[in-house]
Amino acid sequence: MAVSPKLRFEIFKRDGFTCQYCGGTPPAVVLEPDHIKPKSKGGNDGVDNLLTACFACNRGKGAAELSVIPDTLAKKAGVIAEQEAQIKAYNRLLTGRMRRLKRDVGLIEKAFQETYPKHAFLAPAKDSIIMCFLPHLHYEEMQQFMRKACFRTRSADDAYRYFCGICWKVIRERALST
Repeated sequence: MAVSPKLRFEIFKRDGFTCQYCGGTPPAVVLEPDHIKPKSKGGNDGVDNLLTACFACNRGKGAAELSVIPDTLAKKAGVIAEQEAQIKAYNRLLTGRMRRLKRDVGLIEKAFQETYPKHAFLAPAKDSIIMCFLPHLHYEEMQQFMRKACFRTRSADDAYRYFCGICWKVIRERALST
């Protein structure tokens, strides 16, 4: 079965509408998809088994397997490998950051539970602390704000609202002073 027009276009677009063997571009050459591993030798029509070739290079290669990867493909493989490494590193960074933020929220919750041991933060409260307060305030000062809020109020709900008020006030004051 022939490569679909949509897939042909995606391959050409990915390869910059350039023959990956000789560097030719339209209108000087006619482009077509070439199988890196020929279908006659078990290759498929997958995007990773296709590259852009001009008519002359594709006919010259015929049904032979590539014994040497063209420089442009080797460079692209290197770029893809680097991108994959960067994605893994970025995901590790995000995982570590989220672990730290959850730990910080846990420490603030622990200060809350010193006064209200039977109460725990619900998910929206934790998310609010992570998104609204931790980018601007250090968890240790937030623990002190929580202790102050618990000391000055009579219920867990009032303490959490008072704590939020303190945090917002400090954030606003710092923003105005810079």
